[in-house]
Amino acid sequence: MHLLGMPDKEAQKSMESEFANNMYSNLQEETNEASKLKDTTLEERFKEKFASASPEALDLLMKLLVYDPSQRINTEDGLEHEYCNQFHDKVTEIEAVKKAGCYPQDAEPAYDNKSFELAVSDNTKLKTQQYRDMLYGICDASAHSRGRVARMEKKKETSAAQAPAEP
Repeated sequence: MHLLGMPDKEAQKSMESEFANNMYSNLQEETNEASKLKDTTLEERFKEKFASASPEALDLLMKLLVYDPSQRINTEDGLEHEYCNQFHDKVTEIEAVKKAGCYPQDAEPAYDNKSFELAVSDNTKLKTQQYRDMLYGICDASAHSRGRVARMEKKKETSAAQAPAEP
């Protein structure tokens, strides 16, 4: 909030989170910090906060750090943004056959939506350690799964190498 300021009612509604709406409604709009924001532009605040960032990086940050998700830069435009050109090579990159989308309901048919379902609603408030434990669990499960796939591939290679040659 020190950077973006207090979201207006429309931006709060766009978050579709009871918890966020409750949190913002309980904050005092006229705090000392909020009054300082009125005297500066968003661009000035970003330049001050990210003083060493290039103009391209600042532009991308301002397009990403927006309360209303529908107003944020999308993935494709983000990859083609001037700042990301140094990392993005459309010729060599592989595009996913199926799209997951930002939400389970946005996924293409036959895509595994279940892996994108939120385990915890935005309206549920947990302690920091609980969120941390959940994230570590996801990372551990992902690493375990990658290890299992790698072991299966290695086993196939070994079996293929050991198989007798056909006459």
